[in-house]
Amino acid sequence: MTFRCVIFAAVSTPAQATDDRASIPSQVANARALIERRGWKEVHDPLIVPGQSRSIDWLHEAIAEIPAIEELINLSKTGEIDLVVIRDYDRLSRTRTLLTQISTYLGRCDVQIYATDKPVDPVPPGDRRRRGYASAATIEAFAALEAEQEVSRIVQRRYYGMNAVMRRGLWHAASVPYGYTRDKVAEGHPVLLDVPEIVPEQAAIIGQIENLFLDEGMGLRLIAERLNSAGVPWPGGAKHWTIHSIRGILINPFYCGMVIWGLTRSQRVYSEEENTFKRRHSPVPSYGRLVEQYGRELTLDQVLRHRDELEADDVVIAQGAHEPLRTIEQQRRIDGELETRNTMGGRAASTRGSKVHVLTGLLRCGHCGSAMIWHAPGNKKAGSYYRCAAKASGKPCESSKYVQERAVLDTIATVLFQIATEPGNLSAYVQEHEAANTDALMTQQATIIQAIENLSAREKRWADAYESNVIDLQEYGKRLADLRTQADRMGQELREIGNRLKVTQDIDGLRGRLRALTDTFSPEMIQAIPASTLKTRLRGIIERIEITDGQVSRIILKT
Repeated sequence: MTFRCVIFAAVSTPAQATDDRASIPSQVANARALIERRGWKEVHDPLIVPGQSRSIDWLHEAIAEIPAIEELINLSKTGEIDLVVIRDYDRLSRTRTLLTQISTYLGRCDVQIYATDKPVDPVPPGDRRRRGYASAATIEAFAALEAEQEVSRIVQRRYYGMNAVMRRGLWHAASVPYGYTRDKVAEGHPVLLDVPEIVPEQAAIIGQIENLFLDEGMGLRLIAERLNSAGVPWPGGAKHWTIHSIRGILINPFYCGMVIWGLTRSQRVYSEEENTFKRRHSPVPSYGRLVEQYGRELTLDQVLRHRDELEADDVVIAQGAHEPLRTIEQQRRIDGELETRNTMGGRAASTRGSKVHVLTGLLRCGHCGSAMIWHAPGNKKAGSYYRCAAKASGKPCESSKYVQERAVLDTIATVLFQIATEPGNLSAYVQEHEAANTDALMTQQATIIQAIENLSAREKRWADAYESNVIDLQEYGKRLADLRTQADRMGQELREIGNRLKVTQDIDGLRGRLRALTDTFSPEMIQAIPASTLKTRLRGIIERIEITDGQVSRIILKT
C-alpha cells in the first residue's frame, strides 16, 4: 500500500533550530529515508516548527499559534495526505489533551500518525476495524502521557536549577536589567558571562535618573520626557522612555547588588475578555498577601523585613555576584522618596512645574491633622497661603485661619538655625521627639507579647484535641501551620519594635546636616534660594510642620 505522506519536525526553542544544531535536519532526513524504504510517497514539503512550545491544551489555540499545525490540519481536511511521519508523538504535542484532539481530528479525515521511534504499521485508508489501528491508538495514549510527564520533569529541573543559580548570586536569564550585559566576545566567539558586567554608557544614564529624581526633585514623567528629548535610547524594545520604565529602574534591587527571584510564578489563567486561557505571571501567595497589605509593590526594606515569609514560598533573596550601581542606603533613600510622593501625591511632592508650592506635603493642621493645601489669594502681591484641606472641603475642623508661606519659612529658618548652632537645642529636641513615641511603642510591644502567649495556648488546645481524636492529623497540621505563620509574623513585628526602642539617634549626624543646610539656608539668605531647591532641601530635613491658628506650633525633623 502506498501512503501519501508529509513529514512533521519540531523543536521547542529557537536555539535548537539554529544552523549549528542537527535536530530538525536529522528528523527530516530520518523520516525521508523511512518513506523511501517503505515505498511511500512524500507529497508535500516538510512541516517545520522552528522553536516553539507545544505545551498547549486546545487545538484551536495550536492552530492559531503554530503555522505548521494549521497547515497539517488543512492538508488533512482537503484529503491531500494519508500519513504524518514524525520522530515521536511529542513533536506534535507536549500535552495529552492536544495530542488527543489532533489525533481525533486527523482520524476523522482518515489521516494517521506514524512515529519512527514507536512504529505501528499504518492501516489502509478507510479500514478502521483492523487491530493495527487500535494498537496505534494505545501507543499514542502512552506517548502522550510520557510527553506530558517529561515536560513536568523539565519544568522541575529548570526550576530547581534556576533556584540554585540564583542562591549563588548569579543571574539566571540571558537578558539582564538595563545597565548590564552578559554578552561578550572572547577569542572571536560570542560567550555568555556567568556574572553580568556593567555597561558604562547605560550606567551613566541610571546615575542621571537618580540625580534628577532625588537631587532635582523631578517627577517620573518629566524624567522620561527629558531622556526622550535628549534622544537617549531605551533598549527594552519600547519606542521611548515611560513612567513605568523610569520607576522600574528606581525600584529594581538588582542595581544595589541584590538578587531577588521567584516573587511570581507562571501559570495559565482564563481570560474572560479573550475567552481563552492565557499564560500569565501571578504573585506567589505570600507576596500576593503582602502586596494587598501594603497596597503596592514591596520596597527592598519591606522584602527583607518579610524575608522568612517569602522564603517559605521558595522566593530567593541573595547578595548578587555582580557589581552594584548604587548602595543599599541609596536604594532606601529612593524607596523613601517614592513612598513620600505616593502619600503626598506626585504633584504635591514634585519640585518642578509652572508653580512650585514649597510647603505642600509638609504642613499639617494642628487641629484635625489634615494636610494644609496651597491657596491663591486675590491679591498676588500678598504671596502664597495655605489652609486646612478638611476645612476647605466642608468637613468639621476648628481651624479658621490661613497661614502665609513667607511667615512659615521665616520661622523654619530661625528654628533650624538655632538648633544647628546650639548643641543643647538639638539634643533636647531629639529626646523630646523620641519620648513622644516610646510609650506608644511599649504599649504595642505588650499587646503583641500577649497575642503570642494566646497563640501558644491555642496551639496546646489543638494538640490536646488531636491526642483526644477530636480532629485528624490533616486538620491538626493545617491548624498548626496557621498558628506558626501568625507567630512568625508577630515575632517579626516584635523584633522591629525592639530595634526601634534600642536605636540611639545619630545626633551628630543630624547636626552636621543641619549645619550644611544653614550654610545657604539662613534667615538672611532664604529669599535668594529658588523655590524648587528650597522645597527639596526642606523635605530632606523636615518630616512635618504643624500649624495651629495660623502659626507654626511644631516642627518635626527627620531623625
